[in-house]
Amino acid sequence: MKGFGGNLSKIYLKANMFASEAVSNIRTYAAFWSEDKIIDYLYSRELEKPSRSTFFPSRTDIWYLTQFFLFLSYGLALWYESVLMGPARGRESNQMAYVIGFFPSAGVVELEEIHFHYPSRPDIIIFEDFNLKVKAEKSMALVGSSGSGKSTVISLLLRFYDPTSGKVLVCHGRGIKQKSLRKHIGLVQQEPALFATTIYENIIYGKDGATEA
Repeated sequence: MKGFGGNLSKIYLKANMFASEAVSNIRTYAAFWSEDKIIDYLYSRELEKPSRSTFFPSRTDIWYLTQFFLFLSYGLALWYESVLMGPARGRESNQMAYVIGFFPSAGVVELEEIHFHYPSRPDIIIFEDFNLKVKAEKSMALVGSSGSGKSTVISLLLRFYDPTSGKVLVCHGRGIKQKSLRKHIGLVQQEPALFATTIYENIIYGKDGATEA
């Protein structure tokens, strides 16, 4: 029984590692719209192992059953974290109150009269009447000192945050769902994230239906 418990501990440790790294890198998952993938595929796959291992012993020892539900609760916590990161996600099928359009090679990116501060730091103003326009089929580099708002522009475009006031428009605000916009944007963050899975799965997790080819 001791060996069985040791094996379960290793399985639980790996499943918990998935949960921890997913919460730590939630912005990366959100950028690729892959929160459901990490929950339904990677994390649930790890939870299947302890569920199979504890099925028979749990009939004689309730401790294993309680351990299974404990780690199941971690999965629910991970799901709730993704909900908090995208509060408007469930409303997309009913309304487009915040409209962003995306048309490859034809869209004009505009930030109009943007006022913004981070919710956790309302006393620090990041943008005040900020304007930016990137013409279609043109490249632009945002250059500035640390803390000048370069990453904030990308966060607003991907809608990690909403501006306090002002508009963020792509192709003059023609509506398309947030999921489609994010899937057409390649985000390379300053700090890389390598997930505890295979190299293949690390490469393809941001693209649905990707093959080894």
